[in-house]
Amino acid sequence: MEGLSLRPAFQGQAIPERPIFFEHESNRAIRLGKWKLVAKENQAWELYDMESDRSEMNDLSARNPDKVRALAAQWQAWAERSRVLPLGSWKDD
Repeated sequence: MEGLSLRPAFQGQAIPERPIFFEHESNRAIRLGKWKLVAKENQAWELYDMESDRSEMNDLSARNPDKVRALAAQWQAWAERSRVLPLGSWKDD
């Protein structure tokens, strides 16, 4: 199981910034710093700047394709090592 000790934070020390990943019913996302990359089932990735657009109204994916590729690659690596793939396999049960 992946995780990070919060003990340094309780002692007033900084903890390293790490991405937060999730997948639920084939909807998927990664959050890293101000960026959030999300996709609904069988849809393209959407990119949001959570510092300036907390309500996720302005998809920045077309203007930031390199950021989309980098975050999507991190999500893919997490999904593979966490046995999330193939997406939608829960429907076969």
